[in-house]
Amino acid sequence: MCVGILGAAKTVDTMNFNKKVNRAETCPEDYSPCSCSVASGGLKIVCSEVSVQDVIDVFNRTTARDLDTFGLQWTRTPLESVTIPADFLGGSRAKLIGVYCPSKVVPRVPLRMDDNAFRLSRDYADTFLTFYCDFSQQLDLEFLVGFNNLVILEIGLATELQAIGRLPTLPALTTLHVMDSTGLVEFPDLTPSILKALFLNGNQMNDTMGVKLLDSIIATPTVQLSTLRLNSNRLTKIPTQQINSFPELQNLYLDDNEIPVLETGSLSFLFPVSILSLSAASINTIEPNTFQGV
Repeated sequence: MCVGILGAAKTVDTMNFNKKVNRAETCPEDYSPCSCSVASGGLKIVCSEVSVQDVIDVFNRTTARDLDTFGLQWTRTPLESVTIPADFLGGSRAKLIGVYCPSKVVPRVPLRMDDNAFRLSRDYADTFLTFYCDFSQQLDLEFLVGFNNLVILEIGLATELQAIGRLPTLPALTTLHVMDSTGLVEFPDLTPSILKALFLNGNQMNDTMGVKLLDSIIATPTVQLSTLRLNSNRLTKIPTQQINSFPELQNLYLDDNEIPVLETGSLSFLFPVSILSLSAASINTIEPNTFQGV
């Protein structure tokens, strides 16, 4: 078991698609003003600082059906909103979809996503990322309905993220990252998802909200968490009861919180934990018999 100083999870702050690019191959069609490269799983199309209408035009004139990656990103583009219409990619679908609102604009730009924005990707996509968006005008996540093969969902640096409470059924979901965001509410029942990794780092969660969020995850009977990140929040004590409701848990990160006292039994696990990280957690006192089962 490893206890101590471990680096906290790094929040994605640029569109970083770690797919191997085959530089010997060239794209079969012109995707300008978007960029196109050939990845190990197919075409990788990234549209940076490109208008929504230009993206629509690109996919109206190109014919590739199956994409490895589609990414849409801005930095300082002065948009009033990021509005994604139905069938945004025309007749194409993508394994990995990333929508990044303007990253350098504060306050965040509102996201408005049509329920059918990525309709053709529903049974194809395995990863969906969205960062830097304001969800005050996006009251649900209905655009993810029918994504039956989605394994990874990442939402980061978002504001007014009450929509997370209306996350639709995603049966293949194993990894959920909700990071550095505000407005979180309890998760819905995620059944039949077999959730194995949950990242809730950087969400300014206090003890009450932390317990509520974890209780809502516990309410999903199919959850099998092995990794839980609660680092970089405002926790002042360990949510022991909730943590012990995840018998498969192996990796627990509580870094960068404000936990002055590790109370007796607060880290008494009912199961073996491999990694327990408490670096920069403002710990002043460790009471007797704090650690058991580690």
